[in-house]
Amino acid sequence: MFDSLKLLLSTITVRDIIDIVINSYILFRIYVLFYGTALFRALIGIVILFVCQRISSNFGLVMTSYVIQGIITIALFVLVIAFRHEIRGILQTRNIGDIFWRLSKKRIDKSSYQDIIDAVFSLSRKRIGALIVIPGKYSVSPFVTGGTNINSLISEELLETIFMSKGPLHDGAVLVDKNRITRAGVVLPLSEEEELPSYYGTRHRAALGLSEVCDALVIVVSEERGEVSIAHEREIFPIQDKKDLKLLLDSHLGNIAKEKVDKQYLRFGIASILCFLVVTGVWFTFTRGQTTFSSIEVPVEIIKKAPDIDIVSTSPNNVKLTLSGPRVILRSINVNDIDLIVKIKDEKPGTYIYDITSKNLSLPPGIKIVKLDPSRVTIKLDRIITKIIPVQVNWVGKLNPDILITKCVVSPKAVKLRGPRSLLNSLSTVYTEPVTVDNITKSGELITRIHLNPSLHVIGMGYDITVKYEVKKRASD
Repeated sequence: MFDSLKLLLSTITVRDIIDIVINSYILFRIYVLFYGTALFRALIGIVILFVCQRISSNFGLVMTSYVIQGIITIALFVLVIAFRHEIRGILQTRNIGDIFWRLSKKRIDKSSYQDIIDAVFSLSRKRIGALIVIPGKYSVSPFVTGGTNINSLISEELLETIFMSKGPLHDGAVLVDKNRITRAGVVLPLSEEEELPSYYGTRHRAALGLSEVCDALVIVVSEERGEVSIAHEREIFPIQDKKDLKLLLDSHLGNIAKEKVDKQYLRFGIASILCFLVVTGVWFTFTRGQTTFSSIEVPVEIIKKAPDIDIVSTSPNNVKLTLSGPRVILRSINVNDIDLIVKIKDEKPGTYIYDITSKNLSLPPGIKIVKLDPSRVTIKLDRIITKIIPVQVNWVGKLNPDILITKCVVSPKAVKLRGPRSLLNSLSTVYTEPVTVDNITKSGELITRIHLNPSLHVIGMGYDITVKYEVKKRASD
């Protein structure tokens, strides 16, 4: 098991690590953007389903695996439709940094807190209804309609004026961004929650409705009771005093105490590690989950450039490869699908040793080399020369005892050969292929071929040799 794990880890390349890191960061950004929303909880459910599907597949529960896979596919389509407003809100973010690298976004300056708080509780004492929307990480524009552009600095007097007037703006919501009131008289989506208390009016239902589709914080002042409430993350609850409201604003807008900041970054750190582990696991599941190992022996192909240098010998002629990859692909691989090529760079006679690496191999897509045995090849090179060498017939067999071969004429008598110097210098005669004498009974003529080392070649003629022979009967004693 340890050897298999070691082989598996040895197949990971720098490109694979980059692949894992990129997808881990994408998953982490999804966590940062959607954390605390209904969409995030739905995504967690899909991740759990995916884990169950992989476990079912690994245990051979084919039907269960396909059923869960179908549920996941349908769930993804449902998510796109059901949470299209949240997804569109992210894509319409004004600052691209919110999507790709920023951990939190400050939607309002701390200096504007007190104006909002004082205005809210002043309206509460006077029993004047109000609805103030403070966006979270991304824009609320896709979820609201109507309203009039204000684009004025936040002040207690301006907020009171908007909600105390009898004009068309006092019944809608006010949107704030950073330290400005951007729009007033905005219409929010109404919640369809059926279990709300009977004393909650349209303002409360609108505040809760917006909190159900995005991460905005909505402050509500009841006109009938003068009660201050907060709607956030699909919940609505009352606020007793200014201190509680300030703490909630601090928490929502990121201006929290140092220890809470540390906890937030600790959460981000843990989330990033978990994202890396999850993506690594999924990566192994898809790219190595069906990975197996196989061995195959392939021939070594030598390529040389110098025309006057020849290869005398190669050792070894074959190399055993240990390969890793998807089981289906490995089962279909044969020797013809793999090329092992060694290019000769040296141009002088001698014995050379070349290392064999993955660069010498041409493998099918998805297959990786794990081990080569041996990992070196020894090649002997020699200078190419030409030499004229006489030809002799290679007689074999047993001649009839009553017959004698009295004359044998070979045509041509000698051949011009081209090949390695060391090999040609060791030759004084070149023989034909074996010619049997068992059936010779009279004079005649035959055609045979020269028997040569594969490194030698005939120049100026073919390999055929004509042999004329004469025979006579032995004299009787």
